[in-house]
Amino acid sequence: MFEDLFTYMKSLEVILNLSPHLIYPGHSQVVHEAVEKIKEYIEHRNSREKQMCYFRILVMVNIFCVYYCQLENSPKKMCALIR
Repeated sequence: MFEDLFTYMKSLEVILNLSPHLIYPGHSQVVHEAVEKIKEYIEHRNSREKQMCYFRILVMVNIFCVYYCQLENSPKKMCALIR
C-alpha cells in the first residue's frame, strides 16, 4: 500500500520501464497485457488528479464570488450572473 500518490505513480513508471509481459497484482487476477494495463492505471490516475484540480479551482472561484458579491461596491449585474 502506498501512502502517497507520488510514490505510487513512480512505482508504476518503474514497472512500465521494465516492459513486463505479466504482472501479479495482490488483489486480483494475473494481468497478461501488463504494459497496456499499467498505462491504463497511469492514465486513470492522471485523469482523476486533473478532475480534483478542476474541482479545487471551482471551489476557490465560488468562494471568491460569494465573498466579492457581499462587498458594498460590487457590481450588481455581475453578482446576478454568479448567483
